[in-house]
Amino acid sequence: MNRKEGVKCVSPIEHIDDNTVLTKLLTFGPSIYLDKRDALQNLIIQHGFWEKAVTDVFLSLVKPGMTVLDIGANCGYYSLLAAMYVGPHGKVHAFEPSPLHHDNLMKSIAKNGFNQIELHKVALTNIDGETTLYISRLGGASIYNPGLPGTIEAKVKTVVFTEYFPKQKVDIIKIDIDGSEPLIMDGLFQLIDSNDNIQIIMEYCPFIWRGSGYQPLPILQRFAERGFNFHIIRHDGTLVPATIEQLETYSEPAHLDLKIGRSM
Repeated sequence: MNRKEGVKCVSPIEHIDDNTVLTKLLTFGPSIYLDKRDALQNLIIQHGFWEKAVTDVFLSLVKPGMTVLDIGANCGYYSLLAAMYVGPHGKVHAFEPSPLHHDNLMKSIAKNGFNQIELHKVALTNIDGETTLYISRLGGASIYNPGLPGTIEAKVKTVVFTEYFPKQKVDIIKIDIDGSEPLIMDGLFQLIDSNDNIQIIMEYCPFIWRGSGYQPLPILQRFAERGFNFHIIRHDGTLVPATIEQLETYSEPAHLDLKIGRSM
C-alpha cells in the first residue's frame, strides 16, 4: 500500500463458527480471526479497520526491520499490521493479558506465518503477581472496574515492565491499556533512555489516571525533560501540536490519542 493513501476497507468474511469470523485487515493486509460478540471487533468486521486516523499515523512510522511493542494488543489489530510492515527481519512484541483474545490471536499469527510476533500473555504493571482484569464486551479491558453491564472478570498475571522487558532496541511503542498507563512509566522511560529515536502512540486518559490517584503532570514532564513533543491525532488524521499545559488541564472523560516523539 502507498502509505499516503491511508487505510481502506474491506475484504470477504469467512464464518468459522457461531462466534468467529476470518477476514483481512484493510484491503491489503493480514488475515485476522475476530469474535462477533465483541463490539470493537464487530466494527473491524464491518469496516476492515479500527481507528482510521491512528492506524494511518502508526503505519507511517513502522519500517522494515524495526522492533515494535504493542502494549494492550487486544485482538491483535496493530500487532498484525506491524508484523507485515516490519517484515521477517523485524520483531513485534504483543502484550495482552485477556484470555478472551489469546486463542484467536495465536490463530491469526499462525495463519499469516508471522514468526516475528511474540505474544506475551501478561499485564505490564509495577508489581509482579496477579490481578483481576475486567473485560468488557464493548471491546476494552482494564484492571480498574468500569462498572459496565456484562463485564467479565479474569485473574491474570502481572509483571514489572522494567524487569520483564529489560533494555533493548525498540523503535515504536503503541500503548492502549485503558488507564493503566501510569503503572508502566518507569519501564517505558527506561526504554526511552536507551533508544534515542523511539516513537510512541499512546491513549491518554487523564480522567481515569486522576481517578486512580495518578496526576498527569509529572508524567508529561518526564517526556518533556527528554526532549519529546506531543501531537494529538485528530479523527481526520491531522496531527495537532499540544503543550504540557493543554494536556495537563484536559479533563474530558474521553481519551486523546497522542503521538509522542523527539524532533527529528
